[in-house]
Amino acid sequence: MHTPFFSIIIPAYNAAKDIATALASVCGQQFQDFEVVVMDGVSTDNTAAIVQSLAKNDNRIRLIIQKDKGIYDAMNKGISQSKGKWIYFLGSDDVLHNDDVLKTVADFLQKEQADLWYGDVLIMPGGRKYGGIFSSETLLYRNISHQAIFYKRDFFDKVGVYNLAYRKHADWDFNIRCFESVSITTQHRGVVVAEFREGQTSAGHDRPFLLQVLIPRKMEDIRLRPQQLRKVSEYDYCWRLFRNSAFGREGNGQTQVK
Repeated sequence: MHTPFFSIIIPAYNAAKDIATALASVCGQQFQDFEVVVMDGVSTDNTAAIVQSLAKNDNRIRLIIQKDKGIYDAMNKGISQSKGKWIYFLGSDDVLHNDDVLKTVADFLQKEQADLWYGDVLIMPGGRKYGGIFSSETLLYRNISHQAIFYKRDFFDKVGVYNLAYRKHADWDFNIRCFESVSITTQHRGVVVAEFREGQTSAGHDRPFLLQVLIPRKMEDIRLRPQQLRKVSEYDYCWRLFRNSAFGREGNGQTQVK
């Protein structure tokens, strides 16, 4: 049985408005060695019908209808359903940046040794570029967009999967674990991978994530590098962390602590 180079996992729920566009951005790629796994969380609109119709003409598209506990649960389920050498997550209302993205990324992956490879994204509307090089230190301040990241197949055996205790920032927690692991090799290239929409989720903060993950790591960072507190910006950042964890309204949050 052929093992595809990429598994593109698309979590979807009531995504009839956008799912065809997302799939078109994948299926129209110059590089064709991939499978698409659409994880539909039992949509009540015609998302499933649209995907099934497209799958009739492209056997690389697979639809799995299964109730889930949210996007990160759907992503975890998609990992177990996928077969590719490299795994990538695309939102149902996102698109790959252009038709040679997968070819460009595949060329890099075949030449470089990495467990996790990431590029950049454009935030829509407006097309603002977001990304750059990350480290365990910079991840204390902002997250990598999961639409920019490709994971090697056995990667999840080393790091685990998304922690569903963090309903809004399980991807941020996951990325922190990845960059803290000494057994993981990461690689960044300044390639725009995808375009995703900003402002599609409610505002607020993932308080369990702040209390259990971000604040403890930031406090340890301060213990190791106390000189950073000479900066007013650091005092302000730490204040916002504690304020948001204590008083912030829970919601989906942002990629940066505000």
